[in-house]
Amino acid sequence: MTTPERIFTAWLTSADRVDHAVTDEQFHDNRPEPEAVCGDVILLAAMETPPGPVCPRCAAVLQARTPTTT
Repeated sequence: MTTPERIFTAWLTSADRVDHAVTDEQFHDNRPEPEAVCGDVILLAAMETPPGPVCPRCAAVLQARTPTTT
């Protein structure tokens, strides 16, 4: 059984006030419009913007990549 490659993400608030998971590489290479793990290209909100609701598609992608233990 192979385990998925580990990705490093941060939850960032978009201008439409939704929190998306963005990989470190996307954040570094594509600021201020990185692509979230759900596939949406987001416009980052100002840093003082309060967190919004979590993007359910980002959460589902990360959950699917989480190995389960038996």
